[in-house]
Amino acid sequence: MSTRLVIAFLLLFTLTLPAWADNCPSLLRGSDSRAEWRLSQQQPARAAAIVIHGLNINPGKMRSIENTLLADRIDVLHVVLSGHNNDINIFKRVSAKMWERDTLRAYCLANQRATKHDMPVYFVGFSLGGVMGVAVANKFPHVHFDKMALFAPALSIRRSGFLWRLLNSLNPLAVIPNIMNRDYYANALGTPVSAYKATLDVSLYLARNTNGRRINTSTLLFYDPKDELINPYGTMEYIRANRLTNWKTYQVQKRPFSRASRFHHIMIDAASVGEKKWANMKSALIEHFDD
Repeated sequence: MSTRLVIAFLLLFTLTLPAWADNCPSLLRGSDSRAEWRLSQQQPARAAAIVIHGLNINPGKMRSIENTLLADRIDVLHVVLSGHNNDINIFKRVSAKMWERDTLRAYCLANQRATKHDMPVYFVGFSLGGVMGVAVANKFPHVHFDKMALFAPALSIRRSGFLWRLLNSLNPLAVIPNIMNRDYYANALGTPVSAYKATLDVSLYLARNTNGRRINTSTLLFYDPKDELINPYGTMEYIRANRLTNWKTYQVQKRPFSRASRFHHIMIDAASVGEKKWANMKSALIEHFDD
């Protein structure tokens, strides 16, 4: 084997190290989380960005966002939260603690690369992914994102009190069938009650324990006023109450026009919002990270 081939193999191996091969937080027992680097073709990159998907959303559907970042010379750490590898048995046993550990480990990996190459760390999250980024930055003083972009983050969930009581009345291992386009789902069978409860746990934790100074970093928040899951008024109140003066919002007014976009909550690619709106959203995202 030639020296050049050996070096290429070692480089590839380094970029795809499994969870236990570094000194970052280990995965909790039962977790099937993954974190994989996608590097910009234009090196050296100017930033490292963590990208995390939503609840029961196929992590691959974040590619449109990731590709936008890669084209802007931002290395991407593609994160798959526990339970999102199409193993329903693991999905039934996820918890807020497990997702917190997954996110902390992702931050550790991104921070290692950013420190090595002297560049900032960004965070991009959709729905559950968005609230996880805010939660770990709020809870752990050593976690700091230089900038964030949040797509419909689960900071304020519609009728959360009623939903909490309803979920507590159900078997946590029960699976609620999917209702959106199946192409967007990580688990074809549906979403377990335990996963919904874990998402609510994180959202309610932030509602009661936010330290505005820790998360008042430059943030762009995309939202749709007709979002079926996220309460836009509650989100605006969260920003106001915690004096998040460095957060700015971008209203996505989309009209359902296809199976992929019947739900206002989904806003992560051209198929879900339309080509023109997605182009505008990408421009806003790039402008935010370039500013």
